[in-house]
Amino acid sequence: MLAEKKYEVITSSKDTKFESIVHDLKNPIGAIVSLAELCLSSSVEDSERDLYLTHIKGEALRMLSMAEDILTTECETKTAKMEHVLVSKFLRDVEGIAGPWLKKYNVDAHFHAGFEGIIEIDASYMQRIILNIVKNSIEAFSDQDKTNKIFGFSIDRSQNDLLISLKDNGPGMPESVKSSIFSSSITCGKVNGTGIGLVNVRDLVEKQGGDIRYLSSTGLGTSFYITIPDACTDGLDRPIVI
Repeated sequence: MLAEKKYEVITSSKDTKFESIVHDLKNPIGAIVSLAELCLSSSVEDSERDLYLTHIKGEALRMLSMAEDILTTECETKTAKMEHVLVSKFLRDVEGIAGPWLKKYNVDAHFHAGFEGIIEIDASYMQRIILNIVKNSIEAFSDQDKTNKIFGFSIDRSQNDLLISLKDNGPGMPESVKSSIFSSSITCGKVNGTGIGLVNVRDLVEKQGGDIRYLSSTGLGTSFYITIPDACTDGLDRPIVI
């Protein structure tokens, strides 16, 4: 998902915690812009416009939560806020935010859930993870003369473990960066690029007790696989986000 051009390792004296949050604020802004453009379209039905506005509100509230992390000392030790979420709602929210953003860049997006039920996740962290990876795919596609651009998101389970996969058919990662995408700040020469997106992704997955791995082949694309152990539950001891 990272395009092959002028890759370099970035080092910075900035507070990486604040920098990571500010970096991730860019992603919901991009999603909001795409949703707003759809709302302004004369071809959109009222019911669709209402749905887009609901997603815009959700992303704006998530940005406020991220801003609060910057303004409080809690952000340095903040742990994941695990909550019970219906799979159907999680998939609906992912598709509602990422779908229009991908569509704007002519990427054919597919969203699939292999089961129904309840999962225990930090929904805000998951949105940040997904939008970071979506953003990487969009940027990789922009450097490739390709007409059939595809991005796939799926959520499944293995016993009680939650399995999430995000795949694209972009240019893939060059061999030179594969070994360090989660341990160093890698950028592809973008103006003002911080190169910390995938480092954020790893950290947010690990805060939920999970792990992330990837497969990437030059010319074929990149896939990310996230596992959150014991996240699939039918327990009702906490309120369910619906």
